[in-house]
Amino acid sequence: MGRQVGFFALEDDIRELLRLCERNGLREVPAEIRTGAFPQPALPSSFTGGHLPALFYLLPPDVTMEAVVYLPAEDPRVSILQPDESVALQVVTCRKDDGAIHDGRVYFNTHRSHPLFGSVKREFERLSRYIGKWPCTSRFRFHVGPAAEAAAGEGRLQLVHVGYGLTMAKG
Repeated sequence: MGRQVGFFALEDDIRELLRLCERNGLREVPAEIRTGAFPQPALPSSFTGGHLPALFYLLPPDVTMEAVVYLPAEDPRVSILQPDESVALQVVTCRKDDGAIHDGRVYFNTHRSHPLFGSVKREFERLSRYIGKWPCTSRFRFHVGPAAEAAAGEGRLQLVHVGYGLTMAKG
């Protein structure tokens, strides 16, 4: 059974999270590759041009690409990372549209019997503690990054989870 921590985060919030990941030695790998390609892990700060992918994965420092499994998708030219068979943390960034931001998450589903389970669990817990310092929404307990909290507090941004508009928890 996987574990996740949900959040609302604007790009500035995610970039701060990725700086922490980089300081801790995590590396980024894509969710999707061309079948037969051999992706090289990259520094999380390698996202350039102001655009973060909507979905990517982070590898703990002691994990090699041999612990990452990609399988062909419906289109056999494309392979997708398999989170339940890989030692990786899934990061889903928040989608933004029409003054609303939709929740994102950090998730892992590495099986307990995998020899590197402890590595990915330790990194998940470290990121969870960091995100857990952010204030929460009043319903569903999503954490809200500083930039997202400021925008929501000023009325420039609505926090949305599966169609529900959320507000910040009091106090």
